[in-house]
Amino acid sequence: MASIPEPGADALLTARPQLRVATSTVSLVASSLAVAILGAIALHEVTNTLGRDSYGILVTAINFISISFLFADLGINIYSGREIARDKSKAAVILGQNLGLRLSMSVIMVPVVIGIGFLIYPHAHHSLTEGILLVALTLPFEAVRAVSLSYYVATIQNYKTALIGVFSQIIYVTGVVVTLHLGYGLTGCFCSLVASAVFTAAFAYTAVRRSVPFVPKLTLSLWKDILRNSVGIGAIQVVNVLYLRTNILLLSLMTNSPTVALYGLAAAIVTFLLVIPNAYMTSMMPLLVTAPPEKLTSMVNTACAYMSMIGALAVAGTTCVSGDFINWFANRQYAGSAPVLSILSISVLFTCMTSVFSYTSFARDHHHRLFAISCAGLGLNVVLDVALIPALGARGAAIATVIVESLILVGTYAIFRSRVGSRFTAWARQARIYAVGGLVALAGHFGLDHALGAGLLRLAVGVVTIPTLFVALAILFRCFPTPISLRELYGSWIATRAPRRAR
Repeated sequence: MASIPEPGADALLTARPQLRVATSTVSLVASSLAVAILGAIALHEVTNTLGRDSYGILVTAINFISISFLFADLGINIYSGREIARDKSKAAVILGQNLGLRLSMSVIMVPVVIGIGFLIYPHAHHSLTEGILLVALTLPFEAVRAVSLSYYVATIQNYKTALIGVFSQIIYVTGVVVTLHLGYGLTGCFCSLVASAVFTAAFAYTAVRRSVPFVPKLTLSLWKDILRNSVGIGAIQVVNVLYLRTNILLLSLMTNSPTVALYGLAAAIVTFLLVIPNAYMTSMMPLLVTAPPEKLTSMVNTACAYMSMIGALAVAGTTCVSGDFINWFANRQYAGSAPVLSILSISVLFTCMTSVFSYTSFARDHHHRLFAISCAGLGLNVVLDVALIPALGARGAAIATVIVESLILVGTYAIFRSRVGSRFTAWARQARIYAVGGLVALAGHFGLDHALGAGLLRLAVGVVTIPTLFVALAILFRCFPTPISLRELYGSWIATRAPRRAR
């Protein structure tokens, strides 16, 4: 097991890092917002041009292929990123071996994934079969993209990752809009995904090679060491993704494409709500790896405060305006997504907090027991889906997610508490944050309902007033961590620029 380096090992990561984390997080959030807006354009085109059946097929195919991405990774990417954060001088070797291993695994996975798809969906619509065939081809290109960008993540240069993500989405959305208007239907959407993967992989590899000259390496002895160290986190990843994708997979097998579409639209919105927590924790990861023990508690307390505020605001917002948003964004065919979204958003409360404890456990090399929690969550989710989907459809899948996410949070914290130690102490602040979220949800729900009728005006008013009220109450009840002054931020910027001037 690699040891955690002493403070000062890398000045760019350890010397007053607030600005680097803030810049990294903001860039990821901004790019994710741009990606979401572009994705909304594509989603609007698909839902309104092709209808609910075709969108359900698209969701099913992408969901199936996304599961295979993790089997072609097995935690190699996250493990390698952590090792680069510990010793950047080994980046070229780590990236080269990682890329060689990932490419080999991906090429093997392509026919396997296609074969499994035919077995699971033997009587599927020809569009679904075509989609699985085409999207499976993206596996090797996804490996190149992920391996290359892991260098930027490890060195907290996520603004570069963000730009490449926007570039990828532009290619996909342009392809979707053009091919749909030319009459190519779902085939055009699937081909747009393939084109986006190919161009993004080439661009990411070329960009990173300007900083680290690496090429795929084929060294079996080193591959064994990589797999031995990564398989633990890889198993957790696989189980977690299976858990997240189980709802759509079981809905596609137990119901029909329109029901999958209702859940898929709600899940897509919830995924966007998780953009900020994912961006923040990704940016924090290198610092959690290198942080001295005496600073870890403060970092965890701060992360938990921000994550819980995001979760509370997400629940309050979706509770008040989910129906208005669905009706405005899609059309009346998708009205059934609104209650699914309201239920599913509650899971964000638990997911945000779980991410803090799981990221920190992995950063400190205490993640191994999380696999048992992930397996238990997956098993329980399957049981609940089988019990609830026949009677409640998409809403049953959403209820199952909320229940499982709450239990996963309890288990993850228990392991964090026993292995990492007493590194979370801000319980009173957490209670105030959830109280603020409840007050905002009640005020927004009853206030908007009494003042305005359902429609675009209520959506516009809610989007402005709910976050404003939440922030005002959060300040009043002292929910925010100790603020960083502008002078301190400027000092952090100077500290990170100084080593570059010296070079």
